[in-house]
Amino acid sequence: MNYRYWIFSSFVILFSNGALALSCSPTQDRIYAVCDSGVCETFLYVVEVGSYPKCSRRPSIEQLPSWAKEVFEFELRNSELSDGQGVYELVLDGRSWSRSYIFSNADEYRLYYEKAKQKEFALGELNRISGKSKDELEIEWRLKEKKEYRKMIMFKALDWLSLVIAAICLVFSILWFYKWQRSLISLRWAFLAIGIQAVIFTFAFASMSTWSTQLIMSLGIFIPGIWLYQITTFVSLWWSNRVRT
Repeated sequence: MNYRYWIFSSFVILFSNGALALSCSPTQDRIYAVCDSGVCETFLYVVEVGSYPKCSRRPSIEQLPSWAKEVFEFELRNSELSDGQGVYELVLDGRSWSRSYIFSNADEYRLYYEKAKQKEFALGELNRISGKSKDELEIEWRLKEKKEYRKMIMFKALDWLSLVIAAICLVFSILWFYKWQRSLISLRWAFLAIGIQAVIFTFAFASMSTWSTQLIMSLGIFIPGIWLYQITTFVSLWWSNRVRT
């Protein structure tokens, strides 16, 4: 059986790989407050910020915006929970990757609130927290903040490590294919070279759909060009050998 047809078939199969697309969902920020008869004090502001890998979020405790107290009490007055006493949570949706909301003050929030109400969707969702104090919630969110930050650092380190390993393997695979073309090594090294390139290419495409390791995606871009060169030289050698015979 002619091994050249096997190599050519391998390239055809590898080029048939596809990729999935992933869209980033909006953030969900949270404001906690201790309220009594519609008056709220002792706030906690937890926002979702961009993390690593892409489209990931991690919580971050930040300074309370100037509009927060007025917006929170406005939501409380317009809810069925206005007479209660305890800890409340206001979940704000709709901030994509921007650092700002569609409103900048309480008056704009009221305006958007009325428009959102007519379209039957809410800017914020108010909930009452049972069984936890504001201090307990703050401790819980600070632990999550630290945990997600460490997770982000770990993914960044993994991304760089995978890039370095993949780059080294790619260089060796190119050298093995080149040596096989010069009849310096056996055929199995050519198959191994293509296999390594296929693994890197598939890993890069998988990263494109999950955004798990972004750096290796840039390396995967070069592999189709490498395959094009290898296919061209392979066909050239195959044709020259055929003419000779």
